[in-house]
Amino acid sequence: MGHKEEGINQLFEILFGEDSELFGKFRTKFGVKCFKTYCLFMVTFFLECRFSIMYSQLWEDSKVNTSNYMDVGEYLKMWSDINDYHKDERFNNRAWEEIEDALNKVCKVLCFYVIYQRCSSLGGPGMTASIGTTIPSA
Repeated sequence: MGHKEEGINQLFEILFGEDSELFGKFRTKFGVKCFKTYCLFMVTFFLECRFSIMYSQLWEDSKVNTSNYMDVGEYLKMWSDINDYHKDERFNNRAWEEIEDALNKVCKVLCFYVIYQRCSSLGGPGMTASIGTTIPSA
């Protein structure tokens, strides 16, 4: 495996891996203990975002192969659980706010990584991510 692939794998682990803040939120807030379930949910979510259409519509469309994605019922159940988290509590963050916070942190790390790649290709200095993890070199 080359340095670029290793860097991408390390970046994935920082952003979405089993020790990531995002998976930590799913594990502690929604009881998602299985990393595979979390991964299926995330890839299904990003598919839905990519097409800008509800997943249930993609699931029902015969032209879209959803066999490698989460079952639509399970996916909707997870969204229901996320929606119910702190629903009636006025002074606690809702689930979407906690997920948004974790995703924003992920995006910041990703931006650091892209900037690092551009700077290092120009001979610039290395950078350290805000979460305290050195950005892997490519």
